Amino acid sequence: MSEENNETTKSEIKTPLGSMSFSGKRMAEFISVILLCLMGILSYAFWTHLTIQDDQGKNLVMVLKEISAGNNAVVREQRVMNCILTMKQEERRTALADCERIAR
Repeated sequence: MSEENNETTKSEIKTPLGSMSFSGKRMAEFISVILLCLMGILSYAFWTHLTIQDDQGKNLVMVLKEISAGNNAVVREQRVMNCILTMKQEERRTALADCERIAR
């Protein structure tokens, strides 16, 4: 709230934590400048947070892709092993190529 009387201003700030009132035109301008600077600092902090968050998101996607590729290789090798183990001991050496083909 702001009221003007003969070039003096009475400003009042009400928040849930309390209220403050100031009188005088210079004090009101000073508070306005302080609030403007505070808004600029908060805007800059928010902008850098978004930039950092975007980089972290890209890194996370890259790591998850690497983990997925590693898991796929492990699953493929496990399938080959299971295929070989289902065969008789004498047939295992000759069946390796067939099991690798099946495991793809």
